[in-house]
Amino acid sequence: MPDGPSETPYGEPLKVPPEREPLKILPVLFILSTISTLYLIYSICHLLPMLQVGQPDSMADPDRRYRGIVEASVFNVITLLLIICYIRCILVHPGEVPNEGPWLYQKSGVFDVAPVQEAKKSGERRHCKWCGKYKPDRCHHCRMCKTCILKMDHH
Repeated sequence: MPDGPSETPYGEPLKVPPEREPLKILPVLFILSTISTLYLIYSICHLLPMLQVGQPDSMADPDRRYRGIVEASVFNVITLLLIICYIRCILVHPGEVPNEGPWLYQKSGVFDVAPVQEAKKSGERRHCKWCGKYKPDRCHHCRMCKTCILKMDHH
């Protein structure tokens, strides 16, 4: 791996996870299909009857139509905000462990100590067997991103 060391502090080679590039899009497609399905169900089964589409103006209830317009406006604004937030969530990088200082493995026994609270049962610092870095608190390796991620709820 060009970004870090090629072995753990114990001399073991770093593990390389299998390639899963095509599978990265599946959670995104699932969420988008869920949003689309719920949008269509609400629009067709609730909003269209309230808007009284296809009825002549003489038979339409103006109060119900006005309420339908207000609900459709609010619903579309909230749905647009949901989609904008979801796209921003997908595109913003969740953060990763730095490639410097106390986070990289040192071949010698001396290394800078980063302030961490989480440790192994043996008292040693937690490390990632795929990235070759020491892990800060609340950090986990993401197999999809192929790096250690600080915010694990990024997918």
